[in-house]
Amino acid sequence: MQNQIGKQKYAAKDLLEVSSKNIQSKYHEFATILRQHNVSGRENAFDKLVNLFLCKIVDESKNPEDLKFNWKGIAYDSYFDLQDRLQLLYQAGMKEFLAEDVTYIDNTAIDKAFRFFKKDPDATKDTIKKYRISTLCGW
Repeated sequence: MQNQIGKQKYAAKDLLEVSSKNIQSKYHEFATILRQHNVSGRENAFDKLVNLFLCKIVDESKNPEDLKFNWKGIAYDSYFDLQDRLQLLYQAGMKEFLAEDVTYIDNTAIDKAFRFFKKDPDATKDTIKKYRISTLCGW
């Protein structure tokens, strides 16, 4: 993807194909990043890579006009928001492609739950439990 300063929205048509010549260098770049962050076990690194590929596949198939699998820059995004988007993509991919339910409560659901906090602390706890149960049951 060719990033442009100030562009907040990317579509699948903005993506660039990675040539077979560049694949090896991308692999080494990825391996270097994993080593820098102490993800040294091959199995663990492979799992991380597969999970990211799953997120990317889901993103391109479900959001071709507004891709979520990119960091928009410090002025428009935060690492926490990116992580939230990736976890939602991962959850969707695990459900769609592997028929596995992954429990993840996104930031929006948490924000909704805590709106009750001042009035009724138990309502917040009950709301979060409801989100967890509905996620586990697929409701």
